[in-house]
Amino acid sequence: MTSFDLESVRSIDPANLDPQSTATGVHVTIHGHFYQPPRENPYLDAIERQPSAQPFHDWNERIHSECYRPNAFARVLNDRGEIVGIVNNYEYLSFNIGPTLMSWIERHDLEVYQRILEADRRSCERLNGHGKRDRAGLQSHHPALGKQSRQTDADSLGQARLPHPIWP
Repeated sequence: MTSFDLESVRSIDPANLDPQSTATGVHVTIHGHFYQPPRENPYLDAIERQPSAQPFHDWNERIHSECYRPNAFARVLNDRGEIVGIVNNYEYLSFNIGPTLMSWIERHDLEVYQRILEADRRSCERLNGHGKRDRAGLQSHHPALGKQSRQTDADSLGQARLPHPIWP
């Protein structure tokens, strides 16, 4: 079993790492599979109040407040609990976002939508064209768990990208 010093991990600045040259030993991938089903009433084209999501109007708003927005503006704390920086987790997280959710975020929080796009652009630059955003988990049979075809497909942001499997 590999052990590590938590303090040395906390002191690493991800912006200064070249993952293509520094990755050795044990590898851990954290993948965020972000999806929300369509919640709009088709006759009203609006999401009705969902009491189980209190104190928010509906579950999209609640999960956005508790997950999607905080990941776009994650706080970096020092040992005294003081904020020493803000990080866009989407830049360092393997993730995919379903089209209904991405459309909802674009309509309801353009700032978070733009942070997600920016994170993808930056991770593509850092990883030689392979961004952290992956559409594989959105497909019905999860081909990320096996080999994928190399066919170009449009992802949830409407951009063409070759599928990039997790395992070769």
